[in-house]
Amino acid sequence: GLFVLLATGLGMVCGYMVDFPIDLINLGLFGYSGVLCGIAFAGRRLGDFVSAVAAILMSVIIVRTFHLLDMAALTFPFVLASWIVLLFQSKVLRRVARS
Repeated sequence: GLFVLLATGLGMVCGYMVDFPIDLINLGLFGYSGVLCGIAFAGRRLGDFVSAVAAILMSVIIVRTFHLLDMAALTFPFVLASWIVLLFQSKVLRRVARS
């Protein structure tokens, strides 16, 4: 629940801050993929929170990019942002395991 609220709020705030079209913000286009990211990375550790926020922010950027290219984003922003965060997490975990 908390990560869903975070994702919805963060998507809206980001949209307002960078002057995305208000009608698209009100439709929830910048929150949907973010909510999926929030659910995917929800957890009790600080690392889960950081991963969720990173994925949410990336998904907002990806959704906007698709919109500017006049393409339907669907759930691709969620998938791509999740893959990027998971790849980063695996690199960090490997580095920590080596030391």
